[in-house]
Amino acid sequence: HEIAEELNVHDIELADGTGELVERSCKPNFRALGPVFQKRAPEVAGAISALDPEAAAALAEELRAGEAQLTVGNDEVTITPEMVEVIERPRTGWAVARDATSSFALDTALTRELEVEGAARELVRAINELRKAAGLELADRIELVISIDPPELDRELGEAGHYDAIARDVLATAVHRAPVADGTPIDLGELGAALVAIRS
Repeated sequence: HEIAEELNVHDIELADGTGELVERSCKPNFRALGPVFQKRAPEVAGAISALDPEAAAALAEELRAGEAQLTVGNDEVTITPEMVEVIERPRTGWAVARDATSSFALDTALTRELEVEGAARELVRAINELRKAAGLELADRIELVISIDPPELDRELGEAGHYDAIARDVLATAVHRAPVADGTPIDLGELGAALVAIRS
């Protein structure tokens, strides 16, 4: 839970391998193949390049542990890690990073729920800027008057409990969802906009 908060993500799941998250392909390293296979190097390189994603993934896993066997023509040949560059492409909707022992994948799909949460965070950021501009001390309490357009976004923020979180994060004793005559506009991107006034 603490790690999820630190990374600003909702859930962390441990996965057994990255097969579902990345598609692998193998690219031959001719400099490493040449001295070992000499005249057969192009044939071995062709066999490496021809591996489908499933076979490439299997070869990559074997190479992580050391050497791997590869069928070239009618022969089995030994391939070492330096002979192959394993290329990983994240599947659509995922971003993947890897170090020597671990892989990390991030689901980049934005749901409506996440977009609304993002709007709430932007409101907190902007309201805290307004507090600062008004010369308020860190502990000073405020009342917040806020008008959100479109009304659907206002409803979603309310139903998801974001107004309570906003009040907590900006030290507001009350949040009045009402028309604002003298408010400061806050752009919420494609989701809409807000007019906000703070009363100290």
